[in-house]
Amino acid sequence: MDDPGPNFILAQAMQNLTETQSGVGSVIFKVLLLLVLILVNAYFAMAEIAVISLNDAKIEKMAEDGNKKPVWF
Repeated sequence: MDDPGPNFILAQAMQNLTETQSGVGSVIFKVLLLLVLILVNAYFAMAEIAVISLNDAKIEKMAEDGNKKPVWF
């Protein structure tokens, strides 16, 4: 018996997802999933901007002044 392989299984799973009934519950689920993914993306974008916008000189001065927060940077 031939092993279908992971690519075939993934393609079949994707086909099953697209062939589901488009009832109201399915639409609500898709909208909620989309909102959750947008919020996760926003969180990581916010974290990236926060790290990029750090001022190295200010962090070094805070560390020299004895502030424990910037030590791990």
